[in-house]
Amino acid sequence: MSLVAQSPSPFQILLSIMLRVDEDDILPSNSSLRPARPDPIPTEMTRRVISNLASAKDVASAPFIRLSFDFPDTPYYPGYTMARTEPASPGLTSHLPSPPNPLPLKSVFRNDHALETVLHQVIGGGSFGSTYLGNIGQDIQIVAKFAHEDTKTDVLREGWFYQYPLNSLCGTVLPSYFGVFQGEGRTALLVAYAGTPIKSFDSLGESARQDILNHIASLHRLGVSHNDLAPRNILAGPDGRYTIIDLGVAALHTCSDGCYEMTEMRKLLGVRH
Repeated sequence: MSLVAQSPSPFQILLSIMLRVDEDDILPSNSSLRPARPDPIPTEMTRRVISNLASAKDVASAPFIRLSFDFPDTPYYPGYTMARTEPASPGLTSHLPSPPNPLPLKSVFRNDHALETVLHQVIGGGSFGSTYLGNIGQDIQIVAKFAHEDTKTDVLREGWFYQYPLNSLCGTVLPSYFGVFQGEGRTALLVAYAGTPIKSFDSLGESARQDILNHIASLHRLGVSHNDLAPRNILAGPDGRYTIIDLGVAALHTCSDGCYEMTEMRKLLGVRH
């Protein structure tokens, strides 16, 4: 048998050309058609983005917050991750609906989903605890009222008035209310920053006095007496509006023609109606 190679016939050459497959003509597999999976965003970046884009509505519905402190003169200050919790009812019989059963605190906090809040200034304090001014993102200024261990029930009770009977006044007569949070042994009530306390009632003009009296009347129409209407609890905002704060000793109340609080405030403000 001869081993001499024979030249291919024209038919064989044509057949080999037709059967040759170029790499560019190969169809990609299903896996190569899928878009590339993006790299995961680091947790810290996620929290920072959530904070920067947060709106007042986001804050009012956030299930978790992370409260940290930024004081230049203090090298280290602890931060707290806290869960939204149900305020405590005053426990008094009234025509107002009772709130639902308290929500159980979660034992494991989702740090990556917590709304980052930075507190940078002490603006008040007393027997109840301490109050701090801070920011969520770039646009939202908040006030956090921290309770002492023996006053946390009072802060939870204050939150009940904001959240239930007086909720319709939040953002106008009262500051916007963001909720009560608990965790790591701490209890804090969060509201929007609404301005600075007035110096005295005597320093106010007639229109401002009438506005404040109307605000107090709004509380009473909804069945609540404030019980601590001192100048320190009336804020003047940068937009010229006045806001009532601190419902720590508020009480359910049925207003009458001889209502003590309304009568006394008319005298202090010098307004008849």
